[in-house]
Amino acid sequence: MASDRPDQEQRVDPLRDETRWRAVREKLGLPETVSLQTLAAAFTHTSFAREAGLGPSVANQRLEFLGDAVLDLILVEHLYRAYPTAPEGNLTKMKAYAVRASTLARVARQLGLGEHMLLGKGEEDTGGRGKTSLLEDCMEAVVG
Repeated sequence: MASDRPDQEQRVDPLRDETRWRAVREKLGLPETVSLQTLAAAFTHTSFAREAGLGPSVANQRLEFLGDAVLDLILVEHLYRAYPTAPEGNLTKMKAYAVRASTLARVARQLGLGEHMLLGKGEEDTGGRGKTSLLEDCMEAVVG
């Protein structure tokens, strides 16, 4: 759809930008069965949803909740099988180290998740793309 003014760019809704989310899905090596809508939601911070006048269900918090549980399950199973004689206390410490915020944020940075996050103006202006807490949340949401 052409703009009425030549100097005015036509903006694509970032949540519905299929080209963008297909590229992200491909970059992350996710299967095509991962819905683009769900992937977009995983990268949508509450500040963006709020500023866009969208409901909280559009943001990544519910996927973050799910991803947290999925990560726990995968990690616990891996540790249980990889260390068959380790006491429960040691397994718990290893799990806590693996799922702590700084570890998840480091993985998110390595995957370049921050560059794809949809942030509100305030978060964008205060360096939200590099914040450990936002990267951790995004990582959990992508897993969810």
